[in-house]
Amino acid sequence: LSKSRQTSKAYPSKSRQTSEALKRMRFIRSDYDFNAALNKLAPYLSKSQMIEVLSLVRSVQSEYGRAEALCQLAPYLSIAQMAEALAMARSMQSESDCSRVLRRLAPYLSRVQTVEALEIARSIQSESDRISVLSKLLPKLTKAEMYIIWKEVLHMHVSRDRKSFLVDIPQLAPAMIALSGRDKNVLKLVIEATQDVCRQWP
Repeated sequence: LSKSRQTSKAYPSKSRQTSEALKRMRFIRSDYDFNAALNKLAPYLSKSQMIEVLSLVRSVQSEYGRAEALCQLAPYLSIAQMAEALAMARSMQSESDCSRVLRRLAPYLSRVQTVEALEIARSIQSESDRISVLSKLLPKLTKAEMYIIWKEVLHMHVSRDRKSFLVDIPQLAPAMIALSGRDKNVLKLVIEATQDVCRQWP
C-alpha cells in the first residue's frame, strides 16, 4: 500500500495533469505553441475545461490560429459547443480558414447544425473552398437535399478544369454512390467517362 501511495505521488493523475496543463495554456502567447499544447490536451478535457478552452480560443489573435484550434477540438465538442465553433467559423474573414473549420466540423454536426453549416458554405465566394465544404456536408444531407447541392457542385465544376474535378472525385464519392442507389460502380463509370473526354479533347 505504501508503495502504491508513493507511485501515486510520483505520477499525478491524468485529471491533475490536464488541469495543470490548462493553467499553463492561459499564459501562452504564441498561436503555434498554443495549438501544439492543445493538440496534446484536447482528448482529455472535461466539459467544464472545454468551455474554458473555447474561451481561450476566442482570444487567439490570428484567424489561422483560431481555425487550427477549432479543427483540433472538433471531435471532442458537445452539441452546444459545436454551435459556438460554428459561430466562430461564420465570423471569420478568411474563407480559407472558415472552410477549413467547416470541413473538420462536418462529420460531428447535428442535423440542425448541418443545415447551418450548409448556409455558411453556400455564402463562400471562392468556388474551390465552397466545393470542398459542400463535398464534406453532402453525406449528411437527405437525398433530396443532396441532389440539389450535387447540381450546384456540378455547375461550379463547369468553369473549372478537369484536373480539379478528378481531384474532387474522392470527396464527392459518397454523394455519387448515394445518388446512384448505392451502386459503387458509378465511380468507375465517372472516371472512365472523364478519361474518354480527355482523350477526345486533350
